[in-house]
Amino acid sequence: MTFDEARAQFPVLERLAYLNAGSAGPLPRAAVDAAWGRLERDVVEGRSGKAYIEEIVEQRERIRGAIAAVLGTAPDLVALADSTARGCQIVIAGLGLGEDDEVVTTDQEHFGLTGPLHASGAHVVVVEADEEALLAAVTPRTGLIAV
Repeated sequence: MTFDEARAQFPVLERLAYLNAGSAGPLPRAAVDAAWGRLERDVVEGRSGKAYIEEIVEQRERIRGAIAAVLGTAPDLVALADSTARGCQIVIAGLGLGEDDEVVTTDQEHFGLTGPLHASGAHVVVVEADEEALLAAVTPRTGLIAV
């Protein structure tokens, strides 16, 4: 797919320079078409029962497999979340960070990451978003680099 073909998936870009790509980011045509298709199936066939649950589980496994292939890892090491912020919350809570832990992050991170980091009680070291600054901040005490 060329850049122009990818851009054409976002009709809003024909008239706007869309700078918010977070939770209110532009929708690509393919995502809208897939969502409408799913909704139509749900209206006709319902959203319960064994077949429905099996389809959802299979879809999640396909997605995890596709992401794993891109990352060069195993699908069972890929977790899905309904948002990046929720994914950050899950990971940070799962690590069980506390006052004895140190985390290095940058001054350009979204609150969806920095909020849970600070709430964890860990010592959060914030540096300029620069590879050298980030690496220089890492100490033997650093347990997580969060970017």
